Amino acid sequence: MKKIIRTTIKSFFYALYYGIIALLLYFVVAGRTLTDWYDVTFGTRFREIVYTFNLGLTGADTSFMSEALQECRPDLIKATIIVLLLITADLILFRRVGLRKVRVDESKGRHDVQEETLRHETKETKLKYRWVRSKWGVALQCVYHATILLICIFLAKPVYLYADQVLEVSDFLRSKLMYTNIYDEKYVEPTSVQIENTRKQKRNVIIIYMESMETTYASKDLGGYQERNLMPNLYNLQRQNIAFGDRKGMAGTHNPYGTTWTTASLLASSSGIPFAFNIGMNKNIGNGSDKGKFAKGVTTLGDILEKKGYNQEFICGSDSAFGRKKKLFQEHGNYKIFDYYSAIDAGYIDKDYKVWWGMEDYRTYEAAKDEIRKLADKGKPFNCTLLTVDTHHVGGYRCSKCPRGNGSKTANVVACADQQVQNFVDWCKMQDFYKNTTIVIVGDHPRMDKKLVEDVDKVNREAIDVFINSVSPYRKIDRKRTAVTMDLFPTILSSMGYSIEGERLGLGTNLFSKKKTLSEEMGYEAFNLEMGKNSRFYHKSFE
Repeated sequence: MKKIIRTTIKSFFYALYYGIIALLLYFVVAGRTLTDWYDVTFGTRFREIVYTFNLGLTGADTSFMSEALQECRPDLIKATIIVLLLITADLILFRRVGLRKVRVDESKGRHDVQEETLRHETKETKLKYRWVRSKWGVALQCVYHATILLICIFLAKPVYLYADQVLEVSDFLRSKLMYTNIYDEKYVEPTSVQIENTRKQKRNVIIIYMESMETTYASKDLGGYQERNLMPNLYNLQRQNIAFGDRKGMAGTHNPYGTTWTTASLLASSSGIPFAFNIGMNKNIGNGSDKGKFAKGVTTLGDILEKKGYNQEFICGSDSAFGRKKKLFQEHGNYKIFDYYSAIDAGYIDKDYKVWWGMEDYRTYEAAKDEIRKLADKGKPFNCTLLTVDTHHVGGYRCSKCPRGNGSKTANVVACADQQVQNFVDWCKMQDFYKNTTIVIVGDHPRMDKKLVEDVDKVNREAIDVFINSVSPYRKIDRKRTAVTMDLFPTILSSMGYSIEGERLGLGTNLFSKKKTLSEEMGYEAFNLEMGKNSRFYHKSFE
């Protein structure tokens, strides 16, 4: 029994050792290839990877996994061959370690085998195998294994440094060991201040989150990085209405740490805090579960408007479960959820119909028109929040409505999104509810792949914003503001005609007011650095 246990333990550690060696060799051989592929395909950093996988990939297009495997398949084959050669060499060199080759007198019986082994073991046999079973033999085996491990670690180091440079792994890890007091000192709990309607009638709001729509899609003369302006309609909407930004031309807000993917942006722009929850927060709670609450300590725009009597609906053409958007909106404002599956149930598309992430944006806009009409007919103020998807990485989806004259596929998709949102705004303006409705259009975050933005510094990449038919109590407005995603929270309320005591909610500042934003007070880089740090206040108050 003891022998079986010892053998099992040895086998376990043997398998563990070569498992580690295999992982290191895969990293050494395929690490650079995979890092380059990921950087070109997604362009996000390690922080976003961690939180995205933590939220789950339900509803996501996971074809990228097979694409990644295909990209580095030759490297993985090479690494596998090396591992097999190392195991083979190990077996050849050390297969007899701890064993004795002996002559046994069979006539003595099986019960005396051990005694006869010791008695009849020849001098020649001892000399031949003594080094193998001796302490020196075991030591040699340990040295061999340690050398292989150290060589693998040595070879992995430059690959890790390269991956770290691209993905900012060490920055993320360091941030978890550094703490900020910004929430203790600057956070304003929305329920602790007065938020009052200044209008005779509560106004409706339509919020359109445009996937990956950033200022760089504009032409160079308008502050963008393209040879031609891919967003002429959005640019005109900004000029004709109100938009905030700190650069000339196309206006936009910065996306600090914790706001650079869709769920994080939705949370930050509606609650004034970044997405910085502990890994594993509500890990086992699905989108349809009644157990627990997503971001239970957070007060959002939806929570505020629900208390003020608003009907609320979230509309998207994808699976709302992805990134827990469904939980966010259902649990913070009791939103009606209309997504890809709702479109099937309502007959907008066939049950087997699916393109890209679900259905095209033009179909989502058409469904939204019907849903908004229903909301308007109920006689109560409404908040309808839309999320587009056609401009999502990688490269975007070119639907049948998209133009073909803007160069690359991604450029055509962006131009198509620009035209579609203009068409939707034009439709809204023709409806009876429009005179009492504010429309807010924002990019959820800068795009994640390198299409159209390969040579652009991330500091210069901002998500677009525009406030249409705003009725903010403020008349003199400074549009040149250094703003971040969190500032949209109180600004949206102000654009609807609400006054906010102190002009701040969460970490966000009302951009219509004269009060400086935190990024203006501290400088954007300093503010962003604080957003990347850990906070005891955050985890205690919001999770």
